[in-house]
Amino acid sequence: MKQHLLSTIVLSILSAGYAFASGPADPKEELLQPGYQLVFVGDSITHGFSEEAVKKGDTYHGLFQVYLSTHLPARHVWTMNSGRAGDNLGGLLSDRMDDQDVYRTLPGVLKKSDVAFIMYGMNDGGSLGYLNPKKLPGEESRQKRRDDYEKRLGSAVDNLKGKGVKVVIMSTTFYDETVDKSVTPAIGFNEELKEYVKIGQKVAQEKDVMFIDVLSLMTEKNLEHQKDNPKFSYTRDRVHPHSGGSAIVLYAMLKAFGLEGAVFQVSIDAAKTPPAIVEAKTAKITDLQKTGNALAWTASEQKLP
Repeated sequence: MKQHLLSTIVLSILSAGYAFASGPADPKEELLQPGYQLVFVGDSITHGFSEEAVKKGDTYHGLFQVYLSTHLPARHVWTMNSGRAGDNLGGLLSDRMDDQDVYRTLPGVLKKSDVAFIMYGMNDGGSLGYLNPKKLPGEESRQKRRDDYEKRLGSAVDNLKGKGVKVVIMSTTFYDETVDKSVTPAIGFNEELKEYVKIGQKVAQEKDVMFIDVLSLMTEKNLEHQKDNPKFSYTRDRVHPHSGGSAIVLYAMLKAFGLEGAVFQVSIDAAKTPPAIVEAKTAKITDLQKTGNALAWTASEQKLP
């Protein structure tokens, strides 16, 4: 038997994911319907580290668009970047939820977005308060920030759902306080962000929407690499992911949507006469021939790597 297996680069470097989802039983069918427009709302992690990065598509949702275009091309699903550097949930609710920054659409697509992905937490958690180990925020002030985040996240979900927009809550990416880097670390901040993951899961369950935990996967994979290289980081500056970090976010999304796996897979039983096609996933096999010990066939794959 000869097997032909092609996997994407992202899937080949990562093991089982850490995306915990509530909401739809089959999110790829409900949230990625043909013609759907997806809007991504968040801070600079969503907007992009720089204008150049945004133009290059060096963002997690930019990679998601590439994946959708090559793996589900017939659905014509489109993504839109509605991130704003420095933003938090308070800013979103105060001046963005009712303007075209969130609800605008691509020209000629739809009157409004169909699905909104919400990723906040990095600015809501107050990282600057963790830069001085001798003056860390007290439990009371930390709890107030958590409570505000929970209330605002719930309000954002209600606002979007009230306008007929489906919602996916994503945790923020991780804060890398362990990398050997000259940038002063905010000690203890990533542990605090884990509390925001719990809040996101709670709100998602209460509102019956999908939740994707990005922070846990990024933290674990980052620490694994730092065992061999203390200077390794999936971030540029402890906060903003570079292209490799964006790929980790993409993988968490693929796991949550059930989109991980082979691009296409073909199995042929060469022992039979004539040789037989045992399996052909997302590929059409024609012109199967055997000459001596050599097999030849034509594969028309329905996905791109």
